Amino acid sequence: MANRKKALLSHIWNFTRNKGLTKLPNPCAGIKGFQEEGRDVYIEDHIYNAVWAVADQGLQDAMDIAYLSAQRKGDLLDFNRSDLKDGHLPVEQNKTGKKIRIAVEGQLEAVVTESTAARWPG
Repeated sequence: MANRKKALLSHIWNFTRNKGLTKLPNPCAGIKGFQEEGRDVYIEDHIYNAVWAVADQGLQDAMDIAYLSAQRKGDLLDFNRSDLKDGHLPVEQNKTGKKIRIAVEGQLEAVVTESTAARWPG
């Protein structure tokens, strides 16, 4: 949490300096952050199913699309029904910049076609 607070303070300070509100150097400069470990959580089927069972239809669709497309959260938010071409969804992954095409078939096709435009991401 300390790393997040330091990052926020640094961001605010840089913003105020860019707006001309201060000329002082960033007080966070040179302060070393704490070592962090990445999260290592695997959502077991019973947990996924329990959340899915109580979710509304829009969240169920989003969970299904995320699971069936195996894409990161940020990439899912960029999905748009109008991007579908010839049964594929072109995606430029935010993290890696890699361009891929996801075949929209089987269960994924069922979720995409059954969800309404109001519930479709994008």
